[in-house]
Amino acid sequence: MNYQDLTPVFATAPTLKLRARRLREGTEMTHAESLEALAHEYGLKDWNTLAAKAAPEPTLHGLSAGDRIAGHYMSKPFTGVIKGLRSSFAGVVHHIVIRFDEPVDVSKSALMQIPRQQIQFEINDDGITDGHTSDGVPYLLLEL
Repeated sequence: MNYQDLTPVFATAPTLKLRARRLREGTEMTHAESLEALAHEYGLKDWNTLAAKAAPEPTLHGLSAGDRIAGHYMSKPFTGVIKGLRSSFAGVVHHIVIRFDEPVDVSKSALMQIPRQQIQFEINDDGITDGHTSDGVPYLLLEL
């Protein structure tokens, strides 16, 4: 058995594809050829083998990019779509990007509006930010 067979690949498939795109920059190499070349760099037979060894896309309680989500941002309820989700290596902290269905007005004053359409935060495994408002409420609280 080859040592490489025992070594998992920790990059996700989209990350591997990005690396393949960078590999072909400035060359006549096709996309398919760059995927195969990347697999060979890992000592694997072909792209299909490398893709099978790729790390799964990060999830948060089964949610991933493209899924619908609800919660509270700055104490205001929202619904939206997860546009991006990255997890730390340990999977304890998640970087999430959420696009709201309707802008959320985060102003506490009736005299002005501060609408937000998209946000990004670091959250814990419970879907809560470490940061909080002056009254102690987390900036972002997801309904998981």
